[in-house]
Amino acid sequence: MKELERSVISIKYPVRSLLWSGDTLVDLVGGIRVFNFKGEVGHASISWAYKFDSAIFSNDGNYAAVYELLGTKCILLKGRQILREINRSFYHAHDYEYPIAFIALKDGTQALAHCPEYFNKIEIEEVESGRRLTGRDTPPANSMFHSRLAASEDGKYLISAGWVWHPMSQLWIYDLEEVMRDPRALDSAPRDLFDKWNLPGYEVDSAAFSSNERLLFTTFDDWGDEEDADDLDDLGLSDSGIGEVAEQAAVAMSLSPRIRCGRKEIVEFELDSRTVLSSVPLDQPTGTLMPSGDYVVAFDKHPRLLNMRDGVCVEQWPNLATGNRAFSIRRTVPPCIALDPKNHRFAVASNDAITVIQLG
Repeated sequence: MKELERSVISIKYPVRSLLWSGDTLVDLVGGIRVFNFKGEVGHASISWAYKFDSAIFSNDGNYAAVYELLGTKCILLKGRQILREINRSFYHAHDYEYPIAFIALKDGTQALAHCPEYFNKIEIEEVESGRRLTGRDTPPANSMFHSRLAASEDGKYLISAGWVWHPMSQLWIYDLEEVMRDPRALDSAPRDLFDKWNLPGYEVDSAAFSSNERLLFTTFDDWGDEEDADDLDDLGLSDSGIGEVAEQAAVAMSLSPRIRCGRKEIVEFELDSRTVLSSVPLDQPTGTLMPSGDYVVAFDKHPRLLNMRDGVCVEQWPNLATGNRAFSIRRTVPPCIALDPKNHRFAVASNDAITVIQLG
């Protein structure tokens, strides 16, 4: 697969978020501005009067969330109407992405997964009404900083690509049919979760659904050495009170809590059978992933097109800066990108242009 077509849309104002809506691109944060392939740029029609910097659409396009990636504030929209404000825990919110995802549940309910009270407790609620679907009185039973939530298109599975202290980046998978029967399934301990899903016990860089039945994830480099003490102090978690729980989780997965363990690989995982279908080596982290047939686009630093058969980079776009997207810890908000895996295309915003790459 190669680049089939490139379109460049000139812009005069910075893009603050970027999403696909059919064959147009939309900047919800920047005032619901619309861009098309003719180079026409719509005017901002609203000001949120807040430092939002990220946005997502629901699958049906009827709802949207506008939020601060490394902050605590989010608003839910239906069209241009604000349904309500939601928040997440302040605890280390500046260190990892806001955990949020829309889900089209199998019964037709448009739902939202997020962490409204605790950093380590996912809740699912109806988007329109806010009615909690996973209400439970049990306290958080894990030390996972949930982040980078995503749901399969058929509403059967939910993933969280977050991290646990010390820090270790992990992938947790939830069967939403089981969750709807017993919401306590959202609080699974790492041992139960990893045994159940038969996943390798090493760090996960990023993950994305390639279909309803299959998941792609990449593993992080084996650093092999203990964490730098300054980095640990900078995170401020050494005396957080959750360290003991997380160390137990690390031991449960046969991981040293002080050493990063892993291999640089891209893994194809079948969800229903809970088996690893393939695993090939990589030469560098991938960051955000966009599956595209037998290929996958990696967006750490700049877009790279990788062959799933051997992990080899067959094309790259070093002039399109996409920022640091490896691992689950964030310290800066990366440049805006918009992914459209169904149509094998992506868009990257810079200071003066939006570049759209159509893959063959």
